[in-house]
Amino acid sequence: MYVTDRKTTWRERAEKVINRINAAFPNPEFKNWGLCEELILSATAACEQIIKFGIETEKSAQLLSKTAYFLYEKGKYNEAELLYQKCLFIQKKIYGENNPYIAESLNNLAELYNTQGKYNEAESLFKHSLKLWETALGKNNPSIAYSLNNLAGLYNSQGRYNEAELLYQRSLAIMETALGKNHPDFGLTLNNLAALYHAQGEYAQAEPLYHRSLAIREKTLGENHPDVALSLNNLAMFYEAQGETREAELLYQRSLIIFESFLGKNHPNTETVIANLERLQTRKVHENLI
Repeated sequence: MYVTDRKTTWRERAEKVINRINAAFPNPEFKNWGLCEELILSATAACEQIIKFGIETEKSAQLLSKTAYFLYEKGKYNEAELLYQKCLFIQKKIYGENNPYIAESLNNLAELYNTQGKYNEAESLFKHSLKLWETALGKNNPSIAYSLNNLAGLYNSQGRYNEAELLYQRSLAIMETALGKNHPDFGLTLNNLAALYHAQGEYAQAEPLYHRSLAIREKTLGENHPDVALSLNNLAMFYEAQGETREAELLYQRSLIIFESFLGKNHPNTETVIANLERLQTRKVHENLI
């Protein structure tokens, strides 16, 4: 009598489930967050099976990537990091170290590291991703613009302002040609460039970019999108730095409502706005006492 290999049987069953969940789990952009939220427990359970059974296929890598991206957006950085790393490991085995298919995963993991303050790890991955995309797509593809924007954000975090400004300008030039001046991603980079000027005290250059970015995002994404909340928070910080506390407070409050609605009270972005608002209110009390 033959004995069935139970591990193989369970692995095959797991792979079928993984494929079904991958097909059901959408691209985790904002408009799909509701469905992602409904499926996230199933998706994370399937990702655990991918790791447990060593299922290294294109579909398993896709599910790992989508699940990690959604977890990252929800502020669950440690969970996202593990899945991004596993996704990249699988993709390298399938495609090789220098295939453009892995550029997006390199970029996503780099963005996570940047958020966590792991700047050396992030810079290496951002540069590798950029090189792969430039080799495969040329230097004027929107993917190049996104990569340049992200690398610029890293340099901005490190105070490397001149390097960051050059990359933001390159990114904007590509986006303007490829996507147009009213695309939300163009608005994203405008916001980041404004923040760069703000950090350097160049207020006259920062303010119109903040307003332009906010207008683009509100028009294209709607007034209650998390990206709009980011612009509101940044513009509020700008007004606060100028001593315009009433305007800043109103913008912080709008930003907080959006973040709490879509990200919850414990998301890092929500906590940042809460801290900003509390600081501003403390300042107002102190100024009134004086």
